Amino acid sequence: MPTERLYQEDCYLAAFTATVAAVDSDGAVELDRTAFYPGTGGQAHDLGVLNGVPVERVAESEDRVLHWIAEPPGPGQSPKAFVPGQAVHGEVDWDRRFDLMQHHTGQHLLSAVAEDLYGWKTESVHIGTETATIELAVGEIDAAALGELEREANRRIQQNLPVHITTHASPEGLPLRKETACTGPLRVVSIADLDHSACGGTHVRATGEIGSLLCGRLEKIRKNMRLEFACGLRAVHLARRSGQWLHEAAAVFQSGPERIAQLAVAQRDQLAAVSKRLRVLETQAALRAGADARREQVPVDAIHCAVRRVPAGIEDEERAFAQGYCGTEAVSPNRAILLTLAAGTGAFLLCASPDAAFDAKVWLAETGVRFGLKGGGTGAMVSGRLGDPARLPALLNSLPSPVVELPPGTAR
Repeated sequence: MPTERLYQEDCYLAAFTATVAAVDSDGAVELDRTAFYPGTGGQAHDLGVLNGVPVERVAESEDRVLHWIAEPPGPGQSPKAFVPGQAVHGEVDWDRRFDLMQHHTGQHLLSAVAEDLYGWKTESVHIGTETATIELAVGEIDAAALGELEREANRRIQQNLPVHITTHASPEGLPLRKETACTGPLRVVSIADLDHSACGGTHVRATGEIGSLLCGRLEKIRKNMRLEFACGLRAVHLARRSGQWLHEAAAVFQSGPERIAQLAVAQRDQLAAVSKRLRVLETQAALRAGADARREQVPVDAIHCAVRRVPAGIEDEERAFAQGYCGTEAVSPNRAILLTLAAGTGAFLLCASPDAAFDAKVWLAETGVRFGLKGGGTGAMVSGRLGDPARLPALLNSLPSPVVELPPGTAR
């Protein structure tokens, strides 16, 4: 039997009586009538109590509305049972409901203004208790357009336009903002002459009850823009929180809030320059460390092979160390080959000095692949990953001469 949906007739109904129609096998309670909104059309479901027991979730199943009751608070305690035919008293969490009503009506208003001002159609909607968003069919939204959208929406709120809910036999002839696939009885929410939308959600009686509308974060999603917004007390709390963050940042910079962006940009650019200089110095230090490590080895007439183990990955400093180790500036003639291994990830780096008569790229293609090495590079340096660590001893034996173990560590 279809559930009588009291919220559709009176969005302000917060308390009601009903009879339990059924209790599903998963514990969901079905009532003959309910004021609990089940969460459709992008709007979150209501919360509240039935006979004093918290309702944790509400959802619709075809033409029925189901209520999931809270689990017992502890072991050995029995839930308050609901049985078919039982009379119940329900109370909707009014603060949550009114907040969602404000945001749902605010969304209709915002969507209508966005389409009237700029032709931006609304593709999807989310009305939650933490965030509310609309996805607009536009690739970019600049600050000026966003500000005008917010101003016009709030101007319409201040006009306190009436919000009417009507039911129609069909959508034919109705000036709906968005087409609907519904062919039967249709519930339409209208904001004066500004907007007419097919909607089953809960709404305020006039736009003035929205209170205010604050546009927030913009996010690119697919080819559209997702706009976060807040209404009523939620907008006040968001503005207060944002203002607090701004003043805290201003205190850090010892400046007024109006200069935060300018100071932050200057500090970002300064940090980028310092980071760039630091990377240069670290590379130079790693080159010197590699050259010093090569000088400590006994010169050999044949090719000199060494392995260096590092804990995690092959960073830029490790590459610089290898270049310093295999550079002819360190020892001339050098004839060195250095294999750097990252034990934690299986990454490797193989570097050869210019006078080693050793082509690292050819060696990788002809010999390295036999030991599970995958990677690429040049004749002087190749890198990649060792698939099977157990094959490492055989890999080391494949190098042109016996391998010297260098002290482990990083190039820092």
